[in-house]
Amino acid sequence: MGCCNSTPSPSSDDGPPNPPASQAVRRQNLPHDSSRAAINQPALTISGATSPRGSSLSHAPPASSAAARPNAPLRAPSPVPASPGHVPSRPPPWTREVLETERVAFFDTRVTGREEVWGALKVVCELLRRGELAEAQGIVDAVGISCPTGRVASGRGRDRVKGGVYDERGEVYDLPAWVILDPEDIADEVAGGDSGEEKEAVAGAGAVDGAVDDDEKDEDGAGDLGTQRSDKGKGREEDVGEIFKLRARRSDRGTDVVVQVGTKEKVSVIVRRILEQIGPKRVRLAYLGHVMQEGKTLEEQGFKVGNVVNAYVFEGDEKHLTKRNRDDLKNIVRHRFKQSEYLHSYRRLKVAFEAGYEAVDRLDAAIAGDRGSVEFIEGLVAKAPAKVKEPKPRPSNVREIRPAAAISVKPKIDLFERPLPLEKLCGRRHVPVLFSAGSIPVLRFGKPQPPALSGFLKHRIRQRQQRWNRRHALSDQIGFAEHEDRWDDIVAGQIGQRRHRESSWSDGPRQARKEVDAKLREEGRKNVEMAEKMQAVVDREQALFEKETEERRQQRWRERVSSRQVDDVRDADVPHNVVVVKQQP
Repeated sequence: MGCCNSTPSPSSDDGPPNPPASQAVRRQNLPHDSSRAAINQPALTISGATSPRGSSLSHAPPASSAAARPNAPLRAPSPVPASPGHVPSRPPPWTREVLETERVAFFDTRVTGREEVWGALKVVCELLRRGELAEAQGIVDAVGISCPTGRVASGRGRDRVKGGVYDERGEVYDLPAWVILDPEDIADEVAGGDSGEEKEAVAGAGAVDGAVDDDEKDEDGAGDLGTQRSDKGKGREEDVGEIFKLRARRSDRGTDVVVQVGTKEKVSVIVRRILEQIGPKRVRLAYLGHVMQEGKTLEEQGFKVGNVVNAYVFEGDEKHLTKRNRDDLKNIVRHRFKQSEYLHSYRRLKVAFEAGYEAVDRLDAAIAGDRGSVEFIEGLVAKAPAKVKEPKPRPSNVREIRPAAAISVKPKIDLFERPLPLEKLCGRRHVPVLFSAGSIPVLRFGKPQPPALSGFLKHRIRQRQQRWNRRHALSDQIGFAEHEDRWDDIVAGQIGQRRHRESSWSDGPRQARKEVDAKLREEGRKNVEMAEKMQAVVDREQALFEKETEERRQQRWRERVSSRQVDDVRDADVPHNVVVVKQQP
């Protein structure tokens, strides 16, 4: 025992539990000249410096987090004047049973934060309702929850920052006031509980919790019926498939909506039933990341009974924006996303996100009917370039029509029957060019090269490369197989047996490589033969080209000689005293 009433530090095998946040704050606020601060303060500093990964020696919250959100003494909750109106299926005032059901559903449907903190807050809320502030304060200190203002319930609107609790990681936990304290307009229970409205409220509350009594199911008409009356039609029965309760999770963070549907009912019918509970809004259902088509049934879209669908709830109406503006906005947003696809700069990403959030706010205001936002959006759409408003070209499933150059409409002429007579040519003769396209001989008579010939060459080159790749792989396998043969010989020698050489590991790869080599040699031989034939065609074309060139040269010489003779005869018939003036051409 020392003068400071110190205690021995525990071993590393069984570390201490998390110290309360209030104790951490009190330790940091100790005066430095006290003996208690001299003992406790270094321990906090060492644990924070030597345990960057949160070791078992100390789980205290960071000093900066505790200092920013000190644990103020809890206050008694403020009175709740009226029941909440955020649940359309539970119009105020609420009854005691509905209130308890909504409280249970609130804590069961939390998806953010830690489960143990929500459990502790549930106990704290019960203690606050009974007025036991000291016990609630003890649980808050033990769990390490910070309540900067002393108000557990979160505020509304501008007063949102005046309430709420935080865990050791700084994550906020919002608790509505009606979860902590009963509303003042709480309604009395209906006598007997047999009225239709009370049955509907209790049945709906049980659907939220996921459990409905069998008696209520029978009263609702579910039972074991496989069919029910369709919403449309004049009294005719329609097979709606298996009857079950569908849970739709709302995007506006409201209470889940549970409706009774059939697997063969259309999504549009389900949307109408959801709107009956949440009020006049626009709802789109999504399942497994895909928006469900309202004209199809759940069964056609692959829905499985027991799964949850997402209900995207939209406020306002799109009628404030014309269809032309809506289409242009979709194309502009798609174009901007495409431009920012490979954006990595933090500064530019910040600007892009801020612009995106501002655009969402403007769109929400425009849909709600704000005339200023509508004019602002229409002005931006009018100033945007025309190319960003154009819709994205959709890929066509129709096979692309081949160009006319790839279709041979002329009668096929045998290559080796050339050279053709001059009468069948449309102009002077041109000598074809012989070239090698990846060791494949090609005879080109003119440009451009036909697409069919290009496709043929690509196929031949790809086929030969695959054969060479296969040959290299087989050579590697032969090497491994020879090692296996030697190992078998070693094992056979150790056990005193002679290994039969009828078959070995390398026989199969060697035979396969021989077949590949044979195909390669055959292809090379055919290429040589084809090249020789094509060269013969080039030689004949060249010889005939030179012959026709010489004939044209002699023809032109004979024409010039004939023209000169005519001029000489004409000059001889003219008298000597007459000067003949030749007109220049």
